[in-house]
Amino acid sequence: QVFEARAAGASGVLLIVGLLEPAELAGLLEATTRAGLEALVEVHTEDEWRQALDAGATLVGINNRDLRSLTTDLAVTERLAPLAPPGVTVVSESGIRSAADVRRVRDAGAHAVLVGESLLRRTGVSRLALLEELAGVPRREAAPWPSFLPLPRRGEGIPVKICGLTRPEDAALAVRWGASALGVVFAPSPRRVGLEQAREILSVAPAEVARVGVFVNPDPGFVAEAVEACSLGWIQLSGTEGPADVLQLSERLPGLAFPGRRVGVLKAVPMGRLPSLEEWGAFPADAFLLDSPAPGQGAGGTGRTFDWDLARDLPWPRTRVALAGGLSPENLPLAVARVGPALVDVSSGVEARPGVKDPERLRRFLETARSLPVSATAQP
Repeated sequence: QVFEARAAGASGVLLIVGLLEPAELAGLLEATTRAGLEALVEVHTEDEWRQALDAGATLVGINNRDLRSLTTDLAVTERLAPLAPPGVTVVSESGIRSAADVRRVRDAGAHAVLVGESLLRRTGVSRLALLEELAGVPRREAAPWPSFLPLPRRGEGIPVKICGLTRPEDAALAVRWGASALGVVFAPSPRRVGLEQAREILSVAPAEVARVGVFVNPDPGFVAEAVEACSLGWIQLSGTEGPADVLQLSERLPGLAFPGRRVGVLKAVPMGRLPSLEEWGAFPADAFLLDSPAPGQGAGGTGRTFDWDLARDLPWPRTRVALAGGLSPENLPLAVARVGPALVDVSSGVEARPGVKDPERLRRFLETARSLPVSATAQP
């Protein structure tokens, strides 16, 4: 059923602890990871809460409705939400009928709410009014949603994407030392890989590490094939793609077309000049990668830095900005301090030769990123 859900285009599945034995829960969580899905693990009691955490759940739904008696009480969230350890996102489910209810469960520790029956009981303008009322409550900052968060984060410091990988052993080292994302290049480059090689490289990535495919002015059919073959969570477009190209990709990859989509779009921006609000402000991408211009090709692949002062005034919040272009263990602290990105991207700066990472430089880069104070970055 998990893999059928994935094949049907789902981004996640619901696992109800009360209906599963501990071994079944653990097995299904493992299956969701292998399928590239998220798992919302639903609990109602303290014992079920402990089972969910023991199984490794990081997205936990607290059902305020007892499935046996069908009684509903928001006090269930008030009792269980404070038990959430750091890194676990809590969703309060059932019994949410008003903004006061949303505030109540938020103040108890919930990061999100699931609303169904209250909306079904209304129609037309009344339903819209309730949606607006519920959405008007300020959110509580949530723990990361591993593949839904615009830019991934593991541990302390600033998240790092290790790109241009050509060997599984380099990818494994990057994961071991705390990389948040792994990137493979499908475009003309000394680091270009085929689908089978990319799948082998990215197979070392656990669920919390994003898989990124780098493309330059790609054929939508090939992108769809790569996403499926390599379970990509992100498409990086580093050519001269425009908004129409992204919309064309959306037709081949329906998951691109909706909020919370399974596949994110990271658009590389050539920083030869300051990006204008008119040109880039409404570009249909989830995040933007600031990189050095590549003559005639877009951005990236040069191994050179650009003038970081160009990033002072950008048309997007820093939570949607990643930084690349000639980064190294030596210049990383200054680059982060000057630009304030939410993620940094390195390839040649940690290489022994094109496509082959130098273990010592890789380790130093990731350790340096981990040591940077969070206040110096633009974290969500």
